[in-house]
Amino acid sequence: MSIGRKGAGDHDFRCAAHWWWEVLTAVVFAGMFTQLAFIGHDAGHRQTFRTRRANDLVGHVHGCLIGISYGWWVGNRRHHANPNHEDADPDIEIRALAFTAEQARAKRGIVRWMAKYQAFLFFPLVTTFCSYVRAHPTTREGFW
Repeated sequence: MSIGRKGAGDHDFRCAAHWWWEVLTAVVFAGMFTQLAFIGHDAGHRQTFRTRRANDLVGHVHGCLIGISYGWWVGNRRHHANPNHEDADPDIEIRALAFTAEQARAKRGIVRWMAKYQAFLFFPLVTTFCSYVRAHPTTREGFW
């Protein structure tokens, strides 16, 4: 289904005669590529199928469709090797957030307050983090 939509979108984009049709097609492509990326990302987390082989197949196909090397992404990101495992996933070692009750209890001061209300603070924190990374691309690890 994803491949069919991509083919139809390619045809629409090449045959566009008016600027508004190109804009509409671009919006469709944006939604389609986002969905493809989410499917590939879930496959990288081994969340789509029960077997590793099926997840890898889906990940490679979706990676090719959107121009991302699935093998590199999974191989070079320790997070995708052990997603959401507290002792093995480096992406859940964030000072401002808690992923388990034990992590929340271990925090102190403002960081504990932030962890308590992280559901409400998530988007402001991510926005602040992205702004910081854009301004200081080499010091990403020191932010949290």
